[in-house]
Amino acid sequence: MSKNLKEGNWKILDVVLDVAKQINKSPAQVALNWATTQPGITSTIIGASKLVQLEDNLSCVEFEIPHELRMKLDEVSALEPGHPYEIFNPGMQGMISGTSVYPWAPARVYAPPSRNPVGVRSRAATK
Repeated sequence: MSKNLKEGNWKILDVVLDVAKQINKSPAQVALNWATTQPGITSTIIGASKLVQLEDNLSCVEFEIPHELRMKLDEVSALEPGHPYEIFNPGMQGMISGTSVYPWAPARVYAPPSRNPVGVRSRAATK
């Protein structure tokens, strides 16, 4: 095993390869699709050196990874909390008294904004 790759990286690779096979896409397309559709990701770096690689990579936005396969990718790539995030673990929380501390969580998807916000009237309502 390479010094630069940890065991977790190999597990991620195995899941990416499995997902790619199941949806008949290249591993690069799966990895780029998954990365570009994560909350907070605004860009990715593509390492294509040939036109065919670039075209393959850019086609990553032309499909959706099914929810159950996306969950597999999310689970295998989840990071272990490190310093200072250990404070959010239940064991550390038990040592903190008198306060509640909540870890960062991914953005939640809410319903679309109301067409009639509170305090705003349409012209038809004022006539």
